[in-house]
Amino acid sequence: MKTSSQSGFTLLEVMLALAVLSVLAGLSWQGVNTLLTTQNRVTAHQNQWLVRDGAVAQWRLDWQALWVDDTGLTVPATQWDGNHLILLRRAPLRTQTLDDGLMVVAWTVRDGQWWRWASPPFHTQGAGQAAWQNAVQWTQQNQSAAQALALLPAQSWQVTYRQGEGWVNPSSMTSKAPTAVRLRLTLPDSDTLSVDVARAPPSLERP
Repeated sequence: MKTSSQSGFTLLEVMLALAVLSVLAGLSWQGVNTLLTTQNRVTAHQNQWLVRDGAVAQWRLDWQALWVDDTGLTVPATQWDGNHLILLRRAPLRTQTLDDGLMVVAWTVRDGQWWRWASPPFHTQGAGQAAWQNAVQWTQQNQSAAQALALLPAQSWQVTYRQGEGWVNPSSMTSKAPTAVRLRLTLPDSDTLSVDVARAPPSLERP
């Protein structure tokens, strides 16, 4: 009498197979998790550079549009007290034929952030003086305002002006606007961001 051979897996073989599959699944998930973590870090790093580039671009635009014409306004072109910078710039053009006037801008480092405050555009001396006083008040009172925006995390900063062949403290240049400005911004990771901006010639189109 012939006996038929039994087919199939034993309980031990099934358990071994499940153990191998479990190890493979764990290794696969670990690889996916590492990939996602790396991707998130790269994205965060890219976003950080985009924020930094945007803040520096705004700083450049303000200085390249610095107002230097003598139109009778009695406010100074720039004012620096060691931590707060206020400047008078031409307002961005909305059209090629309409003069949008001037605006006051203030920069400072406070509460771990690099801040920018901006007034609405104005066309009269009285409105310009009021905007300048509002900027001074914002820098002195350390209060939030709808016109203020935190642009970049920062610990401290330093501003110097170009004079002749060297760089000087802004407080020593009250008679005329600087031809260039140097920014040194200390970031939270103790890295230093250094940016030099030359004032645009009057013949160039303003930003």
